[in-house]
Amino acid sequence: MTRERLQFLIPVALILIALVGFVLHRAGLLQPVEGLLQRLTAPIQEGVSGVSTQLSEVAQTARDLRELRQRNEELEAQNAALLLENVRLREIETEAALLRDLLNFTQPNPSYQVRGARVVGRKIAQDPSNLQKYITIDVGGASGIERNMPVITDRGLVGRISEVGETWSRVLLIIDPQSTVNALTQSTRAS
Repeated sequence: MTRERLQFLIPVALILIALVGFVLHRAGLLQPVEGLLQRLTAPIQEGVSGVSTQLSEVAQTARDLRELRQRNEELEAQNAALLLENVRLREIETEAALLRDLLNFTQPNPSYQVRGARVVGRKIAQDPSNLQKYITIDVGGASGIERNMPVITDRGLVGRISEVGETWSRVLLIIDPQSTVNALTQSTRAS
């Protein structure tokens, strides 16, 4: 047979076999053969089905694991952000408590002219020239600060102004042996 003839006969034969199979199936004549084929291929089908199910479960587990890792990374990032926010809020809370204390100090004492200052220098060790213990603050004569003014915080007396510059002042601390404080007892009015 020539090649051209084979190319024509093979599709025709396949169509005829399919037609005969369809007719025999509709007539019910293939049921014994189909039953036998079903029994013979059942173990293979079960094996293929089991392997397919296991492969599907492995693939699903891999997808689940990838999703869980991604979610874990998201939660760790969110946790880190919340920890930073928590630290920031604690700092704000501490600052608010300090400001409340300062406000509570100035409200009952409206006659005090209160000015805020920051400590910009500390000399608690011995100064070779005069052995004084002092701190330097960032307000001076330009802010109305004068020599011998008291320096107080919400916790009490710190010292007194011993030297005044235009934008700074030196505070002689109350813990300095040369520092003196006049006091009046409330019950006897003795000094």
